[in-house]
Amino acid sequence: MRLPSADEFAPMDASERTERPIAALLAPDILALLDEDPSSIAVETEEVHPADLADVVETLPASRIPDLLSALPAARAADVMEYLDEGVRTEALEAMSARDAATIVREMSPDDRADVLEEIQESRADEILAEIPADERILVICRSGQRSGRVTEALRRAGYDAANVVGGMLAWRDAGGSIEADGSSAPRIG
Repeated sequence: MRLPSADEFAPMDASERTERPIAALLAPDILALLDEDPSSIAVETEEVHPADLADVVETLPASRIPDLLSALPAARAADVMEYLDEGVRTEALEAMSARDAATIVREMSPDDRADVLEEIQESRADEILAEIPADERILVICRSGQRSGRVTEALRRAGYDAANVVGGMLAWRDAGGSIEADGSSAPRIG
């Protein structure tokens, strides 16, 4: 990826460039790739940490965010969504097609999926869920069981065989269940 010159940082002011140097470097090139060759975005950004890519996403014009997220592999887009500001994440899911949003939501961790589906309007959550195949039972879990209970109800309304894990991860831990991290951080419930 070609690094832009200082003259190409127009969308960001000086303080943003200082606070988000990676975003300042990458945003112009990502916008160019979106215009010229969106299929190359996955390869061009594969070495960029999802948190850094989320910083880039947050500097893009709102109308381009769904384009970028849709150009990424679904699992990668789900990882980036985890780091986005709630408002940006909500706007992106509202602007994407239900199918594209569902493709990303399916790849999220259960806790992130519960958060996202709770953040957006109920009718939009139902549209997204309607795009996810309903051919197997879905167990929904979160920290305490409250968010997952709401998501379970939305899944059931959409025709899924869904069950809430009552009490969530706190109850699991209190009952002596083991908790393992994905390797990138220490195990925690939080």
